[in-house]
Amino acid sequence: MTVSWFRPPTRGQSGAAAVAALLFALISYNLYFCCQIKQRELEERQTELLRLQSEISLTEFTNSQLKAQVAHLSTDAGAEEVAREKLGLVKYGEVSFVVLGGENLSQPPVKPAVPVEAPRPGLVMRFMHWFLLG
Repeated sequence: MTVSWFRPPTRGQSGAAAVAALLFALISYNLYFCCQIKQRELEERQTELLRLQSEISLTEFTNSQLKAQVAHLSTDAGAEEVAREKLGLVKYGEVSFVVLGGENLSQPPVKPAVPVEAPRPGLVMRFMHWFLLG
């Protein structure tokens, strides 16, 4: 008497197994693409977050420059500098010379560039990609 662990499926059982396999495949397919869409949204939000963080740091840098300029202009030396350069005033006994055709050499402050890195795929997406695509 031979004992077999595997019995051939009956007619009704093979159809149920095929339906279960098809249902599992559809659920896996939907789960993969739902995760892929969510991962893409997450990557877009991470990129936006990096862009906003770099914009914040640039704005903070500009703000610190403006605070330093306000602090300088609130001193006597800063007020004198503005009076001489912008208003063309001179102290008593000084002689002022005006150069005609001279270019204005003052330039706006240079803003530092902050690099933005692209986010790497998350652990779930790497696993799903490895598991389903090989």
